[in-house]
Order: sequence, then C-alpha cells, then structure tokens
Amino acid sequence: MIAGVLSGVVFLLLGAVTMVLDFHRLLSTAMIVWGIFLILRSIKVPEPEDERSKRLRDRALANSWILTAVFISVVFIISEAMSFEIESVFLILLLLLVMLSSAAVFRVYYERRGDIDL
Repeated sequence: MIAGVLSGVVFLLLGAVTMVLDFHRLLSTAMIVWGIFLILRSIKVPEPEDERSKRLRDRALANSWILTAVFISVVFIISEAMSFEIESVFLILLLLLVMLSSAAVFRVYYERRGDIDL
C-alpha cells in the first residue's frame, strides 16, 4: 500500500514538474493521471478472488484484446485507403484508451450478466 501511494506521489510530482517546465503537455498530463490512478488503486480494498471473478476478468481481458486487434486493423485499413498520416503518440494513446475502456466495459457487462460458460 505504501509503495503504491509513494509511486503515485512520485508520478504526480514528475508530472507537475514537466507541466511547469512546459516540457510536454501530453506526457505531463499522462503522468499526473497515472499518479492519481496509482494512489487510488493502492487505497482501494481488494475484492475477493474466487473462481467466478477470475473467469470474468479473464474473459473481459480476452475480449478487450480481440476488440483492440480489430480496432488496429480498422485504423490501418482506413489510414491506407485514405492515405493520411496518424501521429504515433496519438495512436498509442488511442489504443490504450480503447483497450482499457473496453476491458472495464466487458468486465461490468459480464458481472451483470451472471455466470459465463467457457
């Protein structure tokens, strides 16, 4: 718990320093968000690990990877067909957003749906 809070505070401070120095706005924002995430994650009470929750988590992560792979293919096809350039930092952040948000959505969906069959 202390290590999570400490690493979160370090990321918050580094993000604040890079923002004050106007080094890179996107990087500093990402560092601040990551620091907040680490602090909140370390304070959160862990949920019980039973077989059902492990299956739900695994299924949600698997579907998230599949959706991200489809998204990468669609972005590649659209960028090649329309011949426009995508900035690499933007693409990486967009892929992370798709992967993390879809994993969270799938997990909530499977938890509300009930038990899943493998």
